[in-house]
Amino acid sequence: MDFIDRSPELTDPMLGRWEITSPTERPQVIEAAFAALEGVFPFGDRDRFVARLCIDEAVTNACEHGCLETAGAVIVTVYADPPGWVLRVRDQGPGYAGGDLAERETDPYAEGGRGLPILDGYAEQMVVAEGGRELTVWLQVGSEDRTR
Repeated sequence: MDFIDRSPELTDPMLGRWEITSPTERPQVIEAAFAALEGVFPFGDRDRFVARLCIDEAVTNACEHGCLETAGAVIVTVYADPPGWVLRVRDQGPGYAGGDLAERETDPYAEGGRGLPILDGYAEQMVVAEGGRELTVWLQVGSEDRTR
């Protein structure tokens, strides 16, 4: 996981962009983002699992720790980047210091706090930018399981 100041520029074809302004919209946006990917990539069972898990973890993290409770929005965008795809999730919350997150221990039995480590385990690359308000994750279709 890399922490940088500015968002990396993406030139890949955008498959979809959704805005969440209410927690009740989260499931529909997760489903729409997944459907956009599934319409382009020949997902096997593992790819389907990884895509769904990563979208859910990233979007849920932004909704719960970002800004939905303070009348902000969460923007979810997916891009085609053959042989994989890119997920970008941005919120309008207060953000966080990258060093704080990088040094935090993950308790496998905790109720929360595992989302970003899970994403990092599956990602080819993961970047946190804009003071912790934006997450960009690059994932491959058909790649080996990096979590083992």
